[in-house]
Amino acid sequence: ECKQVRGALQRAQRADEEQQRNFEQYRAEIANKMVSVQAHLEKLRDERTTILLEKKTLTQEVALREDNLQEAKARHERTLSEVAAEHLDELHQLEREHQAELTQLHTRMHDCLDENAALQRSS
Repeated sequence: ECKQVRGALQRAQRADEEQQRNFEQYRAEIANKMVSVQAHLEKLRDERTTILLEKKTLTQEVALREDNLQEAKARHERTLSEVAAEHLDELHQLEREHQAELTQLHTRMHDCLDENAALQRSS
């Protein structure tokens, strides 16, 4: 009976050791995935910063174009409606280009966020 108890105890200890190894391996895998997720989040933050800087730059470009429009009005003796008609198309084109770039950047950001969410679900 003692041999049986000892045998059962040894089997239980081996099973416990195996379970501990599996747990340590699982913990290491989770830690590695967390590092990967953190790196991905940092990349997303960097991309967001880039998007915000690009947006700021585009906003400044639009402001500069608007300043140029005002200077053109002052330099020329044409009527306000003529100047507005010429430059309004240019401003609309800039706005469409600006919106297209923002949409593209927004889509890229959401793709990264979706990828990150998928990584988090898979871990």
